[in-house]
Amino acid sequence: DNAAKNFSLAAFQYAYYKLFYNCTAIKSISETFLPAMALSNYCYGYMFYGCSNLTNAPNLPSQTLVGSCYYYMYRGCTSLTNPGILSATTLATYCCYGMYYGCTSLTTAPDLLAETMVSYCYYYMFSNCSNLNFIKTYAINKTGYYQMYYWMNGVSASGTFYKHPDATWGDTGTSGVPNGWTLKYISMV
Repeated sequence: DNAAKNFSLAAFQYAYYKLFYNCTAIKSISETFLPAMALSNYCYGYMFYGCSNLTNAPNLPSQTLVGSCYYYMYRGCTSLTNPGILSATTLATYCCYGMYYGCTSLTTAPDLLAETMVSYCYYYMFSNCSNLNFIKTYAINKTGYYQMYYWMNGVSASGTFYKHPDATWGDTGTSGVPNGWTLKYISMV
């Protein structure tokens, strides 16, 4: 536990990449299982891909993400109901690309704390999460391209979307606030 406080993956490209790929026997993971605060490119990519019996994900404490670090991390985790805490406030290209793609049991997204979205950061992030009906994002602006491309494709037909009151982006549909969802604004008091 003491070592975990300063645990870093910064020097290890692809660390834990595909580590539990298609391990359908995994059902639960401790919330403190992934303590790294410093990440490397692709470090958790595909890590739990296809773990169809996984119900809860560990918290992800890193506030600064790097390229493709959570790339398809939980894709196809069809039993996932607890996505864990996503602490990221600084995003990177492809960082959450397809992260929860196809998590059909997920109803509530983790809070998205980053204020600036960057190219491809949330691309396909919640695509085909057919029961997803609640999301809260603190994103105020975006830079680059395709930040939220198809991120809400195939989600529930109705739900609640909380958005930062100062947001400068107004995207709707599968690449923004889903059509048919109630839009509300986060109270910043």
